[in-house]
Amino acid sequence: MTSAEAAATNEKDEVAVTAMLSHVGVCVSDLAASKLFYSRVFGFEETYSRRVGNDFARLMQRPSLDVEVCVLTLGRQRIELVHHYSPDPVVEPVRATNTIGYTHVAIYVPDVAATAALAEHHGGRVLWETHTELDVAGEHREYLYVMDPDSVRIELIRGLPLG
Repeated sequence: MTSAEAAATNEKDEVAVTAMLSHVGVCVSDLAASKLFYSRVFGFEETYSRRVGNDFARLMQRPSLDVEVCVLTLGRQRIELVHHYSPDPVVEPVRATNTIGYTHVAIYVPDVAATAALAEHHGGRVLWETHTELDVAGEHREYLYVMDPDSVRIELIRGLPLG
């Protein structure tokens, strides 16, 4: 084994801490509408809410800050909705799926069409042109993108978790 192979092996074997995904943060324009969307469409429940000031300005990379955060929980999964009072939120075009970085959140659902209808009813938008059905790992699966009220892309998946 070469020293490069040994180093690669050691890097794979060494884990300093056991990590766990905490949450996905989503900046929203209307906190009440977003809470309603995620709770009614997917069953998330509000588990924490707080108005945050300058104590988090450094973390949020702002000279001053006035935001409200609301954590929604579904099982062990959490979404943190963040509404900016100051500075004002920035609205940018929807990111293409081939843009480096965050592209979407994926949620397993038992019925893609019914969930899409709920999303539309609660202020979301359904991208029917993305509807895909195919066999993956021996299972027939269904996929569809919907957008939340602020155009955050959400992938709906019918099928068993992979990996």
